[in-house]
Amino acid sequence: MLGQLLAAVALAAGPTGSLTGVARPAGCIVPKQAPAAISCTRVRELRMDAVLVSPDGRNLYTLGGIDSWGSAIAVMRRDLRTGGVRQLAGRQGCVVAGSKFGSCAYARLNNPTALVMTTDGRELFSLNGAGSHPLNAYTRSLTTGALSLVDCCDAVRGLACAADFATSPDSRNVYITSNTCTGHGLSILVRDPRSGGLSQPEGEAGCIQRIGADGCARAPVTAFGPSEIAVTPDGAEVYVTDELTGGFFVFARDRGTGTLTSRACYLPKPQSPCDALSKLSPDLAHVFDFALAPDGRNLYLLGHTLNPRASARILVLARRPSGELSQLPPPRGCVTANGDAGRCIAAQAPDGDTALTFSPDGRTLYFGLGALNRDPVDGSLSKFAWRYHVRCCEGFSPAAYALSPDGRFFYAPDDFPGGDVYGLRVLRRTR
Repeated sequence: MLGQLLAAVALAAGPTGSLTGVARPAGCIVPKQAPAAISCTRVRELRMDAVLVSPDGRNLYTLGGIDSWGSAIAVMRRDLRTGGVRQLAGRQGCVVAGSKFGSCAYARLNNPTALVMTTDGRELFSLNGAGSHPLNAYTRSLTTGALSLVDCCDAVRGLACAADFATSPDSRNVYITSNTCTGHGLSILVRDPRSGGLSQPEGEAGCIQRIGADGCARAPVTAFGPSEIAVTPDGAEVYVTDELTGGFFVFARDRGTGTLTSRACYLPKPQSPCDALSKLSPDLAHVFDFALAPDGRNLYLLGHTLNPRASARILVLARRPSGELSQLPPPRGCVTANGDAGRCIAAQAPDGDTALTFSPDGRTLYFGLGALNRDPVDGSLSKFAWRYHVRCCEGFSPAAYALSPDGRFFYAPDDFPGGDVYGLRVLRRTR
């Protein structure tokens, strides 16, 4: 009887990966000043340029702002059962820059763009898109989730205007990309696992720059403008997209020191030592995002083909223990909206403005609120046959979508009726 009941509940909720709205007020989060008619959880200094759930699932953090006076981080406590949140009281509930200092903790925030946390949950890092402090570091209370600013990172070689960053699985390194201003580099920082302190190795071990400026190692090619970055789950490699060229770079990572050496690179047009993108897939012309499966066995590239009228596609690559990448045979090696006459899987595919995000179990690949199923055997993708019971949210930063580490809840940005009100929907995910 119990088995039949559980099966009926699962059927009602939909297949694995399905998203359904959580009932209000826990099911939505809005700024404190939102109209009273909106029955949602209210949070001071709520922003949505970046959203992050801590590795232990106990906290939700949001980040955003357009200058040094209106930028903020909101700090919330999560209910592991319902997915709802409550903001920490007083100054612990927010971090701000500028005139609001006093009601919140203070940090050097200026047009912040991204959040990342070490895998042990002890430190949180935020990136500024402008100003003299591109990286801010905070210690995190493992009890409450409150943040305390750490004095660090005033001068980082190879870094001008930060674009993206990532931490290594062992929490021993932080990698930061820069593709605007005069930087065009990749900075390497070492974290002391006991104190949490950050330092940059001297000389070429500390950064990679397009022409070797600032004492950095020279990038494989001068057309080097690194943007999105991720470390493989086994810590063996670092993957980087290049916003300037649409290329893709692979660096081997020394697990002991965290230093990087170029392993392979791919550009729309080959330029020694880089191969053409067509080596990864015959008609690939531009890469603008990627995702790694949680098991590290597959890499998924979101890009465009040589045909300017063709829609975006997702390439499915197998990743070998040696680091070699190879596309799965057709049609399993790609996903497009029309299937390219049988050469790819026909399914909904994202455009270039949406990031790819995996569920923790690796069974669902999300792009915004769109989704694809992933085969755990070969990593191939297939159509997700389910109509969501929530409105799809568009026009928000890809970093504003977040999954809880247990895969039970999805946080998605949305606009709410009753005025110019933007907040987060809390969605329950079927596991």
